[in-house]
Amino acid sequence: MSTTLENGRINLDSLVTTEDHLRGLSLANRTLDRIKDQMPQRSDKKSDWYRRATVAHKSWFWARSLICEQLAILRRAKIKAEQRLEQDFRAAMIEVK
Repeated sequence: MSTTLENGRINLDSLVTTEDHLRGLSLANRTLDRIKDQMPQRSDKKSDWYRRATVAHKSWFWARSLICEQLAILRRAKIKAEQRLEQDFRAAMIEVK
């Protein structure tokens, strides 16, 4: 499954692993940077382009926020799994003694 849809947006449903989320985050950051770089070049804030760029910026910012939230959840799950593994290891070592 691809990280991006045909229209260039991130397919949030395809982000499963930490690596997938990091790729999506990288794409979101690059896209946001491109939008931010182009906006000052357009002086007419009432133009159709400027309005579409503003909407695109909000959409990509929202997607990036969701990806960051999911990355935090994945990090916490990894830490908890490592803690459980450490506890199991210590319990096994106590039983061996």
